[in-house]
Formats: sequence, structure tokens, C-alpha cells
Amino acid sequence: MPATGTHQAGIDLPARPQARGLTSVWRLDPLHDGNAGDARDWLRTLLDTLGQRILTITAGAPTTINGRRFDPTDTVPDGPGDLTLTIGLGPDAVRTIGADLPGADALPRFDGDDRLDYAHLGGDLLVLAYAADAAVVAGATAALLGDLDGVRPLRSQAGYRAAGEAGIARNPLGYHDGVIVPHGDTELTENVWLPDGPAAGGTLCVVRQFRLDVTRFRALSAARRDAIIGRQRVSGAPLSGGQITDQGDMLARSQRGDYLIPNGSHMRAAHPAFTGSLLMLRRGYSYQNGATGRTSTARAGASRGAVLDDADDQGLLFTCFMRNLDTFTSTMLRMQGDSPNSVESTGTRDRLLTYAHAVASGSWLLPPGFDAGRPFCTSLFG
Repeated sequence: MPATGTHQAGIDLPARPQARGLTSVWRLDPLHDGNAGDARDWLRTLLDTLGQRILTITAGAPTTINGRRFDPTDTVPDGPGDLTLTIGLGPDAVRTIGADLPGADALPRFDGDDRLDYAHLGGDLLVLAYAADAAVVAGATAALLGDLDGVRPLRSQAGYRAAGEAGIARNPLGYHDGVIVPHGDTELTENVWLPDGPAAGGTLCVVRQFRLDVTRFRALSAARRDAIIGRQRVSGAPLSGGQITDQGDMLARSQRGDYLIPNGSHMRAAHPAFTGSLLMLRRGYSYQNGATGRTSTARAGASRGAVLDDADDQGLLFTCFMRNLDTFTSTMLRMQGDSPNSVESTGTRDRLLTYAHAVASGSWLLPPGFDAGRPFCTSLFG
């Protein structure tokens, strides 16, 4: 998968997301040492190095970078395959470059975020590594960042995608994700890519890791599960009828006058028609960390309304791309029942949140694409 272009790889391309992923978030110590001028120069050098390393890793051949030999085959011995490496800058990193750049403002805190510690909220550097081979994403991430001074890991999570088509795949609850997203160059331009300025061609990214109580959700009747999601589990079609790719008829009612896609369903709560927002390009990955060895049924860190079974740690790395963070914020507030300015203000909380809570969250600016003649992030520094 070519690393060069107008946009970074791993956002809209490849069209069918790779099966394996590793999402990692890093702290950049020099940004927090109090010398803004030195931090800006250091960050520029770091980003240039990362760009050169990405080109080398995805080419699969050793080279010399800034006078040092760099050999990606040490950690990726079988070649990169369909690997993509995508870099994001957190709010502190963006402000170090320029306070007026997109992404300089941090994502607001949502329900439960007050319980997240520093290592699980935000972060200076985001790395999204995707490939068909889990060993490749781990090795490539190690090659990219493993020996760099001033760069420390905060958190990481491996993920996987179920088989699917056109970016649609089932999540751990057994339902399809990634249905209502922008398609084609026109919709991506309107909804995802930053249109102008130094970051033109880039985008904004939110990664919010949700732990899902799959056991409790599966214990519900099939009809109850469908009503919580707003779609049929097997076919993926909206409860109002149609095909898996349909957005659903939000006005359709039963003979008794009830909405076919119920109030409180995830599909209704998150639908962009009600938030009045643009579309998000969603490329989420499921995760499964296995049993924790604990059996308690409540957790202090659970979101409002959530009760979790600690025996199995699994969930969703909700990863989305957009040109304005308000797209995500307005959707999340409506899901919480806290969005009085939405088109349909029912005050009804998304019932899916009863079975999910956030364990990590953050937002990042993903700079525009680059190549050997146009170094990574050059446009941001002017």
C-alpha cells in the first residue's frame, strides 16, 4: 500500500480496511519541559524522521536517515505487505506548532471521562498501524518509534476486523458497523478532508475505546437487541425496512404509532439527520483482551447506566475521521441525551451505552500526505 499521496494512507485507503490493527498513543516529553522554542524545533525534526521512516518501512528496504542506518527488516523481516502507518498530533503537539491550527483544541470530556487517568485521555502522538498480518503492525510500530529519545508509550491496543465489504464489518455485539459513512471523492471532500490552510488534505481523528459488556447484551432477546441497535442483526437492515446500506426511515411508525426505529435506539440517537452534523468516516476495530480473572458485576469506572462483567475484556476501538470535531461532539452528546439543540430533542439516552463505557479517548490532527520531495508536516511549520 503506497504511503505517499495527498492524504496519509490508512484513512480512506485501502477501501477495505486491513484485518489487523495496532493503535498506540505516545507522550512527547520535550513538549512538556517548558521551552517552547526548543520543543518546536525538536518536534519538527521528529516528524521529519517519522515521515522518512514510514517511507522506508512501507518500502521494506534499509536506508540512512539523518546519518543513521535504519533497517526495518529487523522487526518486519517478511516485508510490509499491505501495511499502512498513519500519524496524528494531539492538541499539545498541535499548539506547539501553531495555536491556530485545526486540532489545537482538545476533545470535550463526556460521561465517564472524569474517571480516566492521564495515560488514557488524550496523548501527544497517535500511531495507527494496519495490515493483514498482526506481526507486521507490531513490528512496524516498534521500528517506527522504538529507539527515539523523548518518546514514551502511554497506551496501545491491538484490534481486528471481522470479514466484511465496503468498510462494513460486525462488531463484538454481532451487529454491523460503518454503514452510514461518506463514499467517493465528493463526499470525502465535503465531510472528511480539511479544505484549506496549512493542514489542507489532512483530517481530524477521534479514537474512543469502548469496553462492551457482550455477555449481558447477548442475554437479551433477539428482538430486544435489535431494538437497542435499530437494525436487524442477521441482515443488517434498518428496522424500518430496506437493505443493510440504507440509512433507515426515521419517520416510519407502526400501526400503534410507535417509531419502527425506536427512541433510545443507537441508530436513532447517532443518526446525522438529528445532530445536523456532517458525516464521520468510521473505520473501527474490535478488540479482545481475554478474561481478567475477576467476576464482579459492577465497576466504579462504568459510565452512567453501565454495568459490566469484568470476566472478559473486549470491545471496540471506535476510530473516526472528520473535518470538524463538532461532528463527533454533537453525536456523542445526543447519545448521552444531552443535546438540546439537535433536530429531534427527545432527551432520550442511547440505550447501547448501558452496555458500553469508554476506557480511553482522545483527538488528533492527522496532517496531510507527503512523499520524498514533500517531507511530512512541512506545510504545518510554514
